[in-house]
Amino acid sequence: MFKYYTLSGLIVFGTALLIAIVLSIISLPYFNQLIQANINLLVLCQAMYLLPFLSFLVLLFFVISFYPALLFSGINPVNLFKGKLGKRIKLSRLSKVLLVFQFVATIVLFATVMLISKQIRFMESKNPGFNADNLINLEIHYSIKDNNRIATFANVLRESPNVKGLAMSEGIPFEIHMRMGQRINDKDLSYMKVLCDTAFLPLLGVKLLKGRMFLPSDKDSYVITNQLAKDCGFKDPMNQKFGGGVIIGVVNDIHTQSLHELNKGVSFTQLRGNTPNMTIRIDSKNVANTIAFIKKKWQHLFPEHSINYQVYNEMIARQYIKEQNLAKSILIITVLAIFLCCLGLIGIVTNIVESHTREIGIRKVNDAKVSEILAMLNFDFVKWVAIAFVIACPIAYYAMQKWLQKFAYKTELSWWIFAVAGLTALVITMLTVSWQSWRAATRNPVESLRSE
Repeated sequence: MFKYYTLSGLIVFGTALLIAIVLSIISLPYFNQLIQANINLLVLCQAMYLLPFLSFLVLLFFVISFYPALLFSGINPVNLFKGKLGKRIKLSRLSKVLLVFQFVATIVLFATVMLISKQIRFMESKNPGFNADNLINLEIHYSIKDNNRIATFANVLRESPNVKGLAMSEGIPFEIHMRMGQRINDKDLSYMKVLCDTAFLPLLGVKLLKGRMFLPSDKDSYVITNQLAKDCGFKDPMNQKFGGGVIIGVVNDIHTQSLHELNKGVSFTQLRGNTPNMTIRIDSKNVANTIAFIKKKWQHLFPEHSINYQVYNEMIARQYIKEQNLAKSILIITVLAIFLCCLGLIGIVTNIVESHTREIGIRKVNDAKVSEILAMLNFDFVKWVAIAFVIACPIAYYAMQKWLQKFAYKTELSWWIFAVAGLTALVITMLTVSWQSWRAATRNPVESLRSE
């Protein structure tokens, strides 16, 4: 009997593995497209992945084939014909452990998805220090040396009623390539530098904290962010010497990098010569037509170069595309985990109902209420979810704390994330098992006792 059950389990295991491989091959391109990745199943053939994968398969075979073969081969055939199978095979400890493990994985995954989503919302809603709405960055190709043509193009755009503002710069928020170093007040400072015209800072909508903005007549003048003023140690930064010039104004901090990194101070000074960036603020009510207009004028004045532009808000969102893809992939895994957990629950609750058939019938004869029988059958599941919740919380907390350490600016790890994850697992469990429990609780007790 043991050999028969082992062979049967091996056939089931092999069939399931084959189906899993086929489904993986079919679904992998869609998964890669969803999370914008390039995962290949052949990676499992590499030495560092092959041994853990084979070890997992051996463990899985033991759990679903070898162990059940041991369990069923120990059944006495006499008891089988006497109808005592339900008493012989009860819910094993291993089944309970595996079920609790599934609950733990589901709670951890669900809590992780909620935290990642919360962090993404935090990053997307974080004020970058300027107004990014309806802003477009148009890149001027480095080979375009004719400033007159650039000025003509800018003037043509300004004439459009859908262009609300235009400014020139070398460097824009999140794409500042000039890193500067300077020693001030006995401190070595590292900061970023932007060259811009007089319209740039007002166009971004930054707030002036002290002093004034640039005037066309300014030379060797600097406007710095509040963070840079603090880094310099200036009590009053106005008219202080800086970078070969003087500070004429202080503006609020702007984010120059993603929230993974601490924000650095920025200095702004007036642009001289060619410019690689043209920032345009367009009318929100006529975006498509305005972009089409800009493309048309570009092709007319610079036919030798294709237009290259990006929307500020999309540029900011791309800083966190990795986190968005991670949230999508974990969500898919969570849905699969919940589905598998529900399948296991259905099997286990069926086993429990069968093993309590006589007890349910006797309780019904003695006028037990349906709610009392439901409570009796569902109590173990509530207990297992509670145990899983206690185990999952520290695991999820540790994992999420480690993940949040990647960010210089992060959301709070709120208690309600764990509460919602636990309640969700409990609700899914109750919805899954209550149908079988209700059928058993409302069954005619005469049929239950007759079957026994």
